[in-house]
Amino acid sequence: MKKFVQRSYYGGLRESVLEQLSPEERRDYQDGASMLKALGDPQRAMLVDALSCRPLCVYEMQQLVSWSQATLSHHLKTLRENGLVNTKRKGKWIYYSLNEDGIAAAKDFLERLTNGSGVCLSDYVTPPEEA
Repeated sequence: MKKFVQRSYYGGLRESVLEQLSPEERRDYQDGASMLKALGDPQRAMLVDALSCRPLCVYEMQQLVSWSQATLSHHLKTLRENGLVNTKRKGKWIYYSLNEDGIAAAKDFLERLTNGSGVCLSDYVTPPEEA
């Protein structure tokens, strides 16, 4: 996984709330946000779509896109570093495939964010008094 400066994720969160989150909860936000950021790029999303059908090598992927090999490799590296794709060497070719565990982790993170089963930061606020 990519390592990001903690400030980049928590800069807007009050210190009093941040202190109440466990290191595991903070790490979950970091890892989940990193995966979603990797998937948030339209070009990488298209690569994930292409890999959802079958493993592909860079030669095959270059037939789909008009990018340089360096650009394609950069996007694949980002997906790999975030645990979303696997690599497997077959002869002189390296084949990329979706990492089912990584994709499941991204789906699980998004599900926890949106269904109230995660940390639920709204528990740290006090509702306004009724008049």
